[in-house]
Amino acid sequence: KVRPERNESFESFSVRMTHYFDRWTSMKEVTTKDGLIDEILTEQFLGSVSKELATFLRERELKSLKEMVTAAEHYRRAHPDKNLANEETKAPIGAFAGSN
Repeated sequence: KVRPERNESFESFSVRMTHYFDRWTSMKEVTTKDGLIDEILTEQFLGSVSKELATFLRERELKSLKEMVTAAEHYRRAHPDKNLANEETKAPIGAFAGSN
């Protein structure tokens, strides 16, 4: 989680956040808006499911949210009695919070 450092100006903080974002998109090889959307939703998805399911999905090195959802559904069917939600999920980003 990125937060302003003590006594850090907000201008400096925004530059640091931009640098982190640029590094993240470069590391993920995001080059299009659709690619960015898929990466953000994938990260949200992984943060919303149990650690066990998230590990299962990460081990498969899936390339898109669609592939991840398909694998998660297979896992859910194979483990029908497991709670697959992350009970520690923090509030989602931006509009995902469901508030108007």
